Amino acid sequence: MIAECLVIFGIILMMSVIFLRTNKEHALLAAPLMILPGINVLAHLFSEKIASILPVDHFTMYVIMNVLAVVVSAVLIGAFAPRLKTKHTKIAYVSMCMLFNIALASILIHNMALILFG
Repeated sequence: MIAECLVIFGIILMMSVIFLRTNKEHALLAAPLMILPGINVLAHLFSEKIASILPVDHFTMYVIMNVLAVVVSAVLIGAFAPRLKTKHTKIAYVSMCMLFNIALASILIHNMALILFG
């Protein structure tokens, strides 16, 4: 799923660049969505190496890295939400971003489990 994460990261990055040209606030609000795909690419590349240093296996390290990416993204989403004007907009922003992150993390972890454990 490296290619898929790179595509997701690229699309959100392009959206952020477009938002920078029109409304700088929206570019910042889209930034937390790039954390999970970016960390997932790094997890694919480095989780096995990190797992050899720490007393965990490859899959556990991969899951830890993805879950931490979701947590960091959630903290940033929560920090950026007060910048929105109405309560309904804040709720929609937090809900949709968290749904995106949790769904993507679940798919990525499930896919890695299928690859490693058949």
